[in-house]
Amino acid sequence: CAKSILPSFVTSLAKSLNVTSRDTFYDLGCGNGSVLFQMAFLTGAKCVGVELSPHNAQVAREAWESIRPRLEKLAGKKMPVVEIITGDLCETINNASFNSPHSVIWTANLLMPKMVTQLMAERFRLLPVGARIACFDDMYPHSRRVTRIRDPQAFELFEMVDYKWTSGSVEWTMFEGPYFVY
Repeated sequence: CAKSILPSFVTSLAKSLNVTSRDTFYDLGCGNGSVLFQMAFLTGAKCVGVELSPHNAQVAREAWESIRPRLEKLAGKKMPVVEIITGDLCETINNASFNSPHSVIWTANLLMPKMVTQLMAERFRLLPVGARIACFDDMYPHSRRVTRIRDPQAFELFEMVDYKWTSGSVEWTMFEGPYFVY
């Protein structure tokens, strides 16, 4: 089981991606669903998690059913839809509904096979203007200066902003670290 992304990071992520109630927030590799739950609460966006492990996906579904009424009471309003898909994220990113200017995509892809990150990088080039993407492992790596020469299309398609998570906002380290928004 991967370590958790803590609430302070999710709050920063929501702000840096400008997630609103008009969006659909995708967490590719959602694990126990905690990022989805906080994003739904903070933004009102529909949230869709994709999890390969049937066990983890079921834990996420049960957790949402348990926590949703409490969040609704706390917020004084109905929570948005939170859907957990058991499946391969590579299939989800090829679904037509994924291809929307209101898609906001998050993936904590540090532990994913490089081939999956490369597939995501290629598929995300097809997203319409307005879609936003954030990840831990840079999908268009190398120094930005070299990438601008090596892959100029990426710079035509995406505004690339590099962020730092703050100390203590991820469970696996007390240090700062990078995340990338396109």
